Amino acid sequence: MTPHLPALRSTLALAAIVLSGLSACSPDPNPPTAGQKLDAAIESTQQAASDAKADIKQEARDIQHSAEQAAQSGATALSDTAITTGVKTRLATDKDLESMDIQVETHDGTVTLRGTAPNASAQRRAKDLAASVEGARAVDNQLSIR
Repeated sequence: MTPHLPALRSTLALAAIVLSGLSACSPDPNPPTAGQKLDAAIESTQQAASDAKADIKQEARDIQHSAEQAAQSGATALSDTAITTGVKTRLATDKDLESMDIQVETHDGTVTLRGTAPNASAQRRAKDLAASVEGARAVDNQLSIR
């Protein structure tokens, strides 16, 4: 056994040198295990899902806000139409004003009267009737006196 001992020592020394050289070339002395790689992939996927969920929630809030604005705009238009109809009805059923040609427009609750009135009293009466309609916030009386 003794004659092979020096050869064994030489072989072991050479193997140690080769292994130490290989480990020096390795970029990471402790590379991640398959389990660690899997855990990192799961964490990355969970983060991406969380980010996507947050984006979807924000989009839903944006859509809801847009829908509320559209509904409000539609309600305002409907309300303006109802106000205009109410003013026209009152003007048409007033015995002193029924024969007058008065144009009525409503925008955001403000009623605008255009046309001509025979006198200042009729002009004031038209404005008062328009102001008395539910929902009318203001009256822009542009009626001219003939």
